[in-house]
Amino acid sequence: HHVRCRVVRVTPWSLCAAMHLRDSRRICNLREDTLGQLLSGANVHAGRKVLVVDTDVLGIVTASAVRRMGGYGSVYSLFVGQQPGYIDVVNRMNFTAGE
Repeated sequence: HHVRCRVVRVTPWSLCAAMHLRDSRRICNLREDTLGQLLSGANVHAGRKVLVVDTDVLGIVTASAVRRMGGYGSVYSLFVGQQPGYIDVVNRMNFTAGE
């Protein structure tokens, strides 16, 4: 037997797909195509100021907005409680200093 593994760059879309396969309830059954529609419908693109309230999807929407902006514009993320839930996911995305 050979164990095969594939190394994939962590993006919000790959993370969303992996989390959906693993435990979709933790991200409110959010799929990567739904995430793309959400960002397109909200008109998230470079040069914009975006406000995100990301409470139940582990920061995937916030990280997706940052990735889509590409370092141009601002993303403001609100949270409820003591600690933001998006910090772990955003740190794992390996964003550059400009992003």
